[in-house]
Amino acid sequence: MLGKKFRELRKSQHKSINEVAKGITSFSSLRRWENGEGEMSVNKVMQLLDRLHIQAIELMNNSVNLDIYTDGVNEAVKDNDIDTLSKLAHKLLKLYHEAPSNEKLFFQAAIACNFYLDFTDKKLMKKEDLMRLKSYFSKIEDWTQENVLLFANTQLLLAPQDIYTVSRSLISDLTFWNKNYNFKYLSINALLNATVCLLKKKAFNEARFVFKQLKTFKLSDKYLDEKVRINYFETVCDYLDTKSTYKMDIFLSGLDAIGLHYKREEFELGFSQFKKLISGK
Repeated sequence: MLGKKFRELRKSQHKSINEVAKGITSFSSLRRWENGEGEMSVNKVMQLLDRLHIQAIELMNNSVNLDIYTDGVNEAVKDNDIDTLSKLAHKLLKLYHEAPSNEKLFFQAAIACNFYLDFTDKKLMKKEDLMRLKSYFSKIEDWTQENVLLFANTQLLLAPQDIYTVSRSLISDLTFWNKNYNFKYLSINALLNATVCLLKKKAFNEARFVFKQLKTFKLSDKYLDEKVRINYFETVCDYLDTKSTYKMDIFLSGLDAIGLHYKREEFELGFSQFKKLISGK
């Protein structure tokens, strides 16, 4: 199933099997996996996804996705095209303000503004728009997959205390309700994103709390990427306490040892930016 979904994503980018497989796996192994006739290790799957510049979430066979909210946004984000993202965000904001009752337009604009803020540190949404976003999430009593996806993609627009409060609501729902795998997968990733946002906003105590709750959930090997990210945040918390990079150095070396070199580069860059953030430089 996952191999067939990967094939669709590969073909949508007009990539050949040879282009994608080179240096990761053989042509025949990738073809068999895409046809549902063979297996592929998690490590190789992550490398294949990285080559296509797509997230693991796009490989999941979810009944809910962000396509109706992110038309044009994903392409601009993948290409680091800030100009296009800016034009799109301004256009969607204008359309939303002309039809404020249209919830789809509101979230389309919010998601575009969220990613624009991530790239530029510039806020485009008005105070009343941000209040509407806060109000929407604060009223959720029973979380759905769609709500989790919307939260994960608009968190930077929220104040630290609001990210913290909404995260606690999601954690509570995830703890006490028997949700399916997709819901848990989406929720864990939304809470990992919330931890990042809280760290970026220097809300360290709140980030620690969300992270501490994340660690209480038992994750199988299906959540390998999430478990790696949790280990990363554990080393970040250790650095906050000790200002020593010892555990981070061990963590990064461990990624190299198992062949996840691209992950090492990703986390090394993130940690470098985090150190600059807390030092004020």
